[in-house]
Amino acid sequence: MREECKRTTENTKKTKTLTYKYTLLKSNGVCVQVCKTFFLATLGFNPENDWIITQLSQTANNEFPDHAHFSDNCGKHSHYKYIYGDVVSHIKTYHPTITQYRSAKASSRSYLPSDVILLSMYNDFKDKTNTDKSYSLFHKILKTTSVSLALLRH
Repeated sequence: MREECKRTTENTKKTKTLTYKYTLLKSNGVCVQVCKTFFLATLGFNPENDWIITQLSQTANNEFPDHAHFSDNCGKHSHYKYIYGDVVSHIKTYHPTITQYRSAKASSRSYLPSDVILLSMYNDFKDKTNTDKSYSLFHKILKTTSVSLALLRH
C-alpha cells in the first residue's frame, strides 16, 4: 500500500491577517451570515469591487467616514491638457522646418533638425519647467502635434 506524502513548507508565518464575516440583520433582529458577493449586491455596490469594505475596515471605531476617505483614486491622474501647451511651445523653440519635398505625407508636417534627440528635448523641458511629468507623456504630446523627428526618405 502506497502512503501519500504530504507537502510541508518551511514558512510558518501566515500572511493573511484578517478574515471578514458578512452579516445582515433580518427584520426580527437575527443576524444572518452571507457571502461577500451577496452582501455587496444587497447594499448596491458592484460585487466584484470590494474597495468599500477595505476602506471601512481601515477606519477607527467602525464609524462611517466622510467622502474624502472613500477615494479609490480612479481618474486621479494629472491632466495633461494643462501641460500640453507648455510641451508644444518647448518643441517650437527647436524651430521645426517644412521639408522642401512636397508629397501627400509632407503637406502639413514640419521636421526638427537631425541633431535633435527626443530624450535631450525631454531633459531640457524638465530642467526649464521644473516638472515631474513622464517621458512617455512628453512623447505622446509630440506625436499629436504635426512635428516629426525624422526627415522623409524617398
